[in-house]
Amino acid sequence: MQSLTEAQKSQLEGQKAMREEQREAFKAALSQEQLALLESKELSRREKYKALQATYTDGQKEMKQAQRAEMKKQKELFVASLSDEQKVKFKAHGKRGYKKGKGKRGHWKGKKDGRGKHSHCL
Repeated sequence: MQSLTEAQKSQLEGQKAMREEQREAFKAALSQEQLALLESKELSRREKYKALQATYTDGQKEMKQAQRAEMKKQKELFVASLSDEQKVKFKAHGKRGYKKGKGKRGHWKGKKDGRGKHSHCL
């Protein structure tokens, strides 16, 4: 497998830095009430997200939409820079099912036999 070029690695680092900047900019745009929702101990992470999303202002919604569009554009640029061999590997990586809690072999699901989150862990 052909590994990433230095330019591709640099591109990924730039994307990571951009995500961090966007996250900080969005967090700075949150009201005190919205920040209190995030810090709530009574709500699960999903409940916090849903409650916070319901309180977004039009400006915050536009900011999130612009951030998503920029990240999509950056991903497309990165994919365009991949060789055919790298694209095959990249697509295979995305189909593994480990994204967004949809793990294989029982990932993220507690087992009744006490083995923990992962069914393959003993």
